[in-house]
Amino acid sequence: MTDNQQGNMQHATTPNANGLLQEQVAAHQLAYDPVAKRIAASIFKMMQYEAPEYVAVLPNAFKHLDLKTYDRTAQQLAAFGFSKSIDAESLSFKRSFGKRVMLRFALMDDGNTVAAIYQVPPNEKPRFAWLKKLLGTLPKMLTTVEFETRFVNGHEVLTNNLTGRNVFSAPPEIHSTHFAPDAALDDIWRIHQQCIVQFMQKYPGCEVRSIDNLDDIEQAALHTNQLKASHRRKFGGATRDELMALTKEKFPFVEAGIRSELARLMATQGDTAANASTTPSGTAETPVPAWASFFSTADYALFTALVVTDFARRGKVANINDGVVSTASNDANSSDQHGLQNLAQRCHQERQSAAWPALIASHFTATENARQSATPTIDAASEFAKIANALTIRLYPADYYSSVPAASAAISRSDLDGTISALVIDLPEAVLPVTRDMSRAWGKTDAELFAHALRWLKRDKNIESGALELGQGITVRLVASDGFYAASQALNLEQHQGMIGSHGALVCVPHRHSLVAYPIENRAVATAVERLIPAVINMHHEGPGAISPHLYLYRNKKFTRLPVHTASQSMVSPAFAAFVDSLPAV
Repeated sequence: MTDNQQGNMQHATTPNANGLLQEQVAAHQLAYDPVAKRIAASIFKMMQYEAPEYVAVLPNAFKHLDLKTYDRTAQQLAAFGFSKSIDAESLSFKRSFGKRVMLRFALMDDGNTVAAIYQVPPNEKPRFAWLKKLLGTLPKMLTTVEFETRFVNGHEVLTNNLTGRNVFSAPPEIHSTHFAPDAALDDIWRIHQQCIVQFMQKYPGCEVRSIDNLDDIEQAALHTNQLKASHRRKFGGATRDELMALTKEKFPFVEAGIRSELARLMATQGDTAANASTTPSGTAETPVPAWASFFSTADYALFTALVVTDFARRGKVANINDGVVSTASNDANSSDQHGLQNLAQRCHQERQSAAWPALIASHFTATENARQSATPTIDAASEFAKIANALTIRLYPADYYSSVPAASAAISRSDLDGTISALVIDLPEAVLPVTRDMSRAWGKTDAELFAHALRWLKRDKNIESGALELGQGITVRLVASDGFYAASQALNLEQHQGMIGSHGALVCVPHRHSLVAYPIENRAVATAVERLIPAVINMHHEGPGAISPHLYLYRNKKFTRLPVHTASQSMVSPAFAAFVDSLPAV
């Protein structure tokens, strides 16, 4: 019996096999339909391009990453001639994936090549991560290193250690070479140089397009995104081979669903590749206000819904407007207001939104407990002794009283323009404002109370200090704390060794947990201003406990705010420019 005859006989004896097989495939397709739709949505997003947005940052905001590997890799790159570095965060990546990733860009003096170092944290922390870390069994976070050289003809030469982490082909304009994740950096750099030589042999006379700063890096990333989006659209999102590599054994059951969903997305949402930031049609989304701009639209909607829900379980009706939640009890006998920005920043920094309800509940419970404990009644001078060791100064933004009216009773003064220095009593269960009634009862003047509070700041043992390299020869001094009073150390600056130079200091108080200072010795302060502006603005943006996005010049025991307001605006006053000119040359 021939093979063909045997096959015919088997088919003849099982007339329903084909029908049963079709039913099984249909059942699997139905089961995998949600998977197909998710994959299609991801591919459709690749067919669009998003304008990248980078902001300079300080590494200490990324303690969830392996910063030692960043430093070790940067040192190796420096040996190759990459003498300049910029630490930045991709805000567009954070909006899309909800993850905070720091990229360390290393640039060559001639601007011919830029190297990027980055790590992407896992979606979830491994179970018993602390124990695995102790035992040395915690999987290492993969570190990607990518070299990029751009040319005036729109082509790019890329070399990285991303083998096995991307099944999608690159556009013909991107000449890419991939190594294994554990490849030696020396080998990656050597091959990248060889690829440049080969490219220039293929395109004689084609010149390199220089990359010298963060703006150039953004433009390069935008060009790359445009090339990739155009490449995806040429064949409807993904080739059959790419889908097979992506979905593996699920491919027979998801291919039709992916193609169908891609067709639906392109038909209903159109070609949005020219503007990836446009909200797809057919969706109704709550706009994100300026005070919560660090949130994605979905995260902002979730946050506000959780706040309203939390107050509902407390028997209160909540209304959110301009960063303040106003509440009224169901019997309408009481009302209150709470500022939301600090809480929103804390939620934003907590990557797992599943933890937000507990965080929000804890925040408002602590606030309620503090208010119920009430300000202590002090009717004699002897009462001052009971709180003397808890009297301190806390820095707030100048508009803090407008968002938290109850705090306006506190005694305060202005030491740094745009901020207030408020006298507070730091108790274990609450931070209470010092009111005028208290000071009268104690028989103390404002000057006496501030002098006493400054002595508390000098004894604060909860702060840590250190130095941080920002690149281009700029080193800043840091004071940090998990408590509320690190920024307040600006009022105690003279007591911190190395904070003040021969000609004063640049001082930044971005949020309550950090103080940044640059000691001024020479005209390098101009470079320090350029390095600090975007980093401090981002720290203020992220919080929590935002205070000021500004830089201050500290001289002769006085703070002068520098008129710089945005990361892209590095202009300073003529007076400061004249001050820089009067300094010794670098």
